[in-house]
Amino acid sequence: QEFRDNVAVADGMGGRLGISAFNALYGNRVGDATAAAQDALGAENVDLAADAAAAIAATVAVAPDALGALIEKLLRLGPALLAEAAPQHVPDPGAAVAFWRACWSGLRLQERYVPLHGLDTYEIAPGISGELLRPMTATGGDIRLHAANGAAASFAETLPLLHPFGRLQCHDIFATSADQYRTGFRGPGKYDGSVVNWVNGPLLAHIGARKGFDVAFAPFARSGSNIVTMTADVRD
Repeated sequence: QEFRDNVAVADGMGGRLGISAFNALYGNRVGDATAAAQDALGAENVDLAADAAAAIAATVAVAPDALGALIEKLLRLGPALLAEAAPQHVPDPGAAVAFWRACWSGLRLQERYVPLHGLDTYEIAPGISGELLRPMTATGGDIRLHAANGAAASFAETLPLLHPFGRLQCHDIFATSADQYRTGFRGPGKYDGSVVNWVNGPLLAHIGARKGFDVAFAPFARSGSNIVTMTADVRD
């Protein structure tokens, strides 16, 4: 599993360092399986890694050994500028985003969902119970969302500092509803020159409500942007 999880990471490192071939050391021996079975699994993993890299590379018209360099350029420039810098590979920002989605999926080849029990025993941040995630996880079916531990802690610690008539306003790439996690890509994205994760807006809204604040979300002023403006006001 560790081997599969790190396929795309190795691809990216190879691209940055100019390495076009790797010795695929697929793991250490374990005592609960025969050497032959472990060798067979290792060969399967190597084939899987090669197939994953080749499939992604084919979508952007590059050789598999050049995939890492293109990923590096995407992370450095972002989708819009990559489309300008490498139109032969990604003709528009939408294609660049699709390329990033494919790379992200390749990194999580064997993701598995497991039941999450005892939300009340999970602490999102100091003094913030995992129970606040229940409304988002109880809507049916599997869902992948951000716990946003750092954002939740910062938000909860900032609210008490506000003047009674003060307002907290933040600009970020917020998911504003649980449905957005089900219907769209919410993996890492580009914001202000950095690669960042989306912020779980509904979670912050629940935290704000428990502390006596109304939390609202509105599109950012710039057209076509994923950035959302979050506003928190003391409830009347």
